[in-house]
Amino acid sequence: MIGEHLDLPTVQRFGARDLSRERMFDVGWHLFLCEQCRRLLPQAGPQAEELFDRMFAGETFSVSPGAYTEVTRRVAERLRSKGIELERERATAPELWNELEKHPSSRRLWMVESLSRFQTFALSEHLLDRCRTVWSESPARAEELAELALVVIYQLDPQLHGAALLNDFKAETWSCIANCRRIRSDLRSVSEAFDIAEEFHALGSGDPIEEANLLDLKASFLRDQRRFGEALKALDRVIATQESVGDRHRVGRALLKRGTILRQLDRLHEAIVDLERASQMIDSGRNPSLVFCLLNNLTLYLTEAGRRDEAKDLLPVVRKLAARLGTRLDRLRFLWTEGLVCWRLGQRELAEATLRQAAEGFVDEGVDYDAALATLDLATLYLEGQRYSEAKELARSMLPIFVSKNVHREALAAFVVVQRALAGEQVAGDLIRELSSYLERVRSRSRPGI
Repeated sequence: MIGEHLDLPTVQRFGARDLSRERMFDVGWHLFLCEQCRRLLPQAGPQAEELFDRMFAGETFSVSPGAYTEVTRRVAERLRSKGIELERERATAPELWNELEKHPSSRRLWMVESLSRFQTFALSEHLLDRCRTVWSESPARAEELAELALVVIYQLDPQLHGAALLNDFKAETWSCIANCRRIRSDLRSVSEAFDIAEEFHALGSGDPIEEANLLDLKASFLRDQRRFGEALKALDRVIATQESVGDRHRVGRALLKRGTILRQLDRLHEAIVDLERASQMIDSGRNPSLVFCLLNNLTLYLTEAGRRDEAKDLLPVVRKLAARLGTRLDRLRFLWTEGLVCWRLGQRELAEATLRQAAEGFVDEGVDYDAALATLDLATLYLEGQRYSEAKELARSMLPIFVSKNVHREALAAFVVVQRALAGEQVAGDLIRELSSYLERVRSRSRPGI
């Protein structure tokens, strides 16, 4: 790459940001070094010129044609000595993390700030990838990984990597930090983190894909705040951008997220349409757990829409995915869905056993709102069968667990009202449904996932 001149189509694609992040870096760096290739920038259009200026703050490195090969050879050697060859960096990044992981957080920070072998772009990428892998199960740990990635980024030389590209990556990292905080329900600091991410994005390359990635995460935050209109607009922009570059997997992921919002808006038919479209796009090789999430949600939505036979046909597929790919929480969520499907199909005994198992499992895992919702589904099942004494016993046994697990006090107060209604053997179905709706709204602010 470094020893070869660029052609006009490549520079035009650079200006259109129609290259991978690594290729953008290579082309930008080549233009920085090569005066001959920089002459193509005006022909490539104002976008290419503006992007180059943003990447390198207007600086250039002039090389006479005769000296080009020798200079680029020496620069390439310099890059190698500084570990900027991304493929080599990526090969060693897991080993670097394994070394860092053995130490406490404070020691890791010192190592990254003080030892040059840890100051590589690929290590920051690796840390951020690990952050995304664990944030659903351990958002606090994921946030630590993202913060360490940020420290690595600040050690990198803007001249070597391009200031705008580093700002892109800072924006991406801050948006990941924001998402970790969202999952932890630290809503105030989520807003602050997204504000910082947007400030760095404004100083970046202007890559629409980077903007789409930021909006994808922010849409989840907007949904959790019940700002559904804004969330849907953000996801529409994500879908349009990812469609423009042909990334069907990310289009499918955004459709899945949009479907969850449409369901909350009681637009169930549209939600099912989005999930059915998403099922044709999501790549199971890129994210197998996302396929489980999609099909589990689709099964539930079909049940709610009265399409019970279709939901029943999906159950064996989702069960297999939960067993093969899912975490314990995924398997519990499948049990919950299966219980609801069995209930709608009239298989009350199986529904009861499954819902009870799901509720107890959520309690054991400390997933308070899912535990409360599954318990309320079970209580409603009892009420439909006029089994008041069992509903009362269920409420009595669950209340101290909810207290010990620190369920939101408004939800707890509502649960007490339900308990008292049941104690008087009043038909509390409407009250239970109202409480379920409230818990669903609160749970959406703390539920991990998409």
